[in-house]
Amino acid sequence: MEAFEEATGAALGYLESVASSTRGATKTPVLDDHGDAVLNENGTPTFRVETWPIQTSGYVAASNTDFTSRADEPQLHTHVVVANKVKAKDGVWRTVDGRLLYRYQLAAGYLHEATRSG
Repeated sequence: MEAFEEATGAALGYLESVASSTRGATKTPVLDDHGDAVLNENGTPTFRVETWPIQTSGYVAASNTDFTSRADEPQLHTHVVVANKVKAKDGVWRTVDGRLLYRYQLAAGYLHEATRSG
């Protein structure tokens, strides 16, 4: 159990180091050569959205370790829920950039397995 908890901590620490991020954004109207707004097919102005990553001080997560599967067979595993809010380095609470969590979730799982069995 101690090795399992250590592996879970390592995986969550890794995930937090690579995937705890948010994004800033600006929305700028697209203008034609005359300086008029370019309209989309609905007749509303078109905008260009630019985003950039913003570092955070970590995320808020809760975990729960289960000892059996849904079929009531032995299966040690941990469920982790990550809140959709992170505190950016500027002190503002923003939404998690979920793309990074999705991108690195498998690597965190592999690290958990390697740490647990190593």
